[in-house]
Amino acid sequence: MAKPTTPKPTTPKTTTARRGTAGKTTAKTVSKTTTKPALVKAAKPVAAIVDPVEPLVSQPELKKPELVDKAVEMSGIKKRFAKPAIEAALAILGEALKEGRDLNLQPLGKVMAKNTKETGSGTVINARIRQSKRVAAEAKAALADPAE
Repeated sequence: MAKPTTPKPTTPKTTTARRGTAGKTTAKTVSKTTTKPALVKAAKPVAAIVDPVEPLVSQPELKKPELVDKAVEMSGIKKRFAKPAIEAALAILGEALKEGRDLNLQPLGKVMAKNTKETGSGTVINARIRQSKRVAAEAKAALADPAE
């Protein structure tokens, strides 16, 4: 007849390990006991009121002819004088961004070139624009009231 076996109690085992060349030994305790992870109750979800987010409706892009027309309308100068000046300004801005320079052009804001990458068809520039709320509001007011 087979004897019933009882599990042996586990005790921590001590081992020695050599470190370095000076012959120092340190003792490490290795435990063979296994512990079960404690169960954690999940917190109940809390209902939160969220403000509805209005979707950003994309406006048609502003192209150079429209920019020239708006500049002529705002400034009152003739189109034949405004167009070369605007084209020159855009060329200067493009070159400065390509060089990696930051632009501080109020009321447009501060334009910071983050990444520049040369491709087969041209240069790709990732930039950020930080616009001051106060300056933007003043520019908007000036657009609304051209009498100033």
